[in-house]
Amino acid sequence: MVPNWVGHERHKTEYVLDWAPDLIVMSEWRASPWTDIRTARAGFYAEWLLLQEIGSGRAPSEIRSFALGPEINRLAFQRVGATAKARCLP
Repeated sequence: MVPNWVGHERHKTEYVLDWAPDLIVMSEWRASPWTDIRTARAGFYAEWLLLQEIGSGRAPSEIRSFALGPEINRLAFQRVGATAKARCLP
């Protein structure tokens, strides 16, 4: 993970967390479902920063796994206490 990879590392962790998104979908996938944050991986530095916040409890979230096809499970996190509402980051 390198914080200065051009074009890959646009991030503003505090801004994202201030929005308190109900769901964060990461770029990582694997054959088996994700069930434990200790096995979660980040594909980009910005995701790694989010994982640090989630793992420390500063962004309380539950791990989710979405099956997109045979042996394709996408890593995601759902905010604890999330309510049903629709909004998008600009």
